[in-house]
Amino acid sequence: MRKLKAALVEISSLEEVVKKINVRFYSNPVDEVACLAYLLNCETLPIYDVDMDVEVAWNLLVECLSGSVRATILFSDF
Repeated sequence: MRKLKAALVEISSLEEVVKKINVRFYSNPVDEVACLAYLLNCETLPIYDVDMDVEVAWNLLVECLSGSVRATILFSDF
């Protein structure tokens, strides 16, 4: 986890975060959502349940994001 946190310092944009996550292999799609929540420094992390539907996991992540990150996602073209 320290490597992930260290990588966050080098990441300057949401697009770079998504690119870094996409090159990794996850055994469960929910793991990818959890990783994104961690890298985006959510104040509270969404509930993690390995059996959770990935759509539910994404919804929980969006609820945990700050307004500025939500706006970045909404108005991004990547």
